[in-house]
Amino acid sequence: MAVLGNTFFLPGSQPVIAAATVAEDLLKRAPFETAHASIAPPPSFHSYVNYKNWMWIPEKQWHDVSVSVDAGGARVTLSATPTRVEWDMGNGDVEFCAGAGRAWTVSTPEDAPTTCDYTYTDMEDPTGDTWDVSARIVYSVAWSCTGRCSSPDGSLGEHAAVAGESTTIRVLQRQTVVIR
Repeated sequence: MAVLGNTFFLPGSQPVIAAATVAEDLLKRAPFETAHASIAPPPSFHSYVNYKNWMWIPEKQWHDVSVSVDAGGARVTLSATPTRVEWDMGNGDVEFCAGAGRAWTVSTPEDAPTTCDYTYTDMEDPTGDTWDVSARIVYSVAWSCTGRCSSPDGSLGEHAAVAGESTTIRVLQRQTVVIR
């Protein structure tokens, strides 16, 4: 009988699968969503400094992901649950939103609430800034194993998927003159 750490191997028996290693390999093959960023006002219009801009990804992209593999008498399953969306605002700022966000439509009232927004607070170019905005979904990743496994389950922490289709926003500044 050979001993490796806390795992015993009997001569002639099947080896125990290193489930965490298999799960890390599965992470590379998981069908994570590439978030398609949307922002309002849309690219066909413009926004202003100190104006709240709505942000969202398609609701259908906000879902759990799972992938499994059978190896050496074990079945390892990787499960990922979306926890937040990480937004690259194009100006060096990163914004985090707890969900997919609420989609904006033309009929949305000006004072309607949103679950995800960002406000540009300054400008670099006095004639207006144009920013490419992208989003990526961050998942909480865990795995489980049945059969000849080194461990029944574990966590791989958080994993940010690749950003998908980006959008553009143009930010201008309004000047107000008060005459008394």
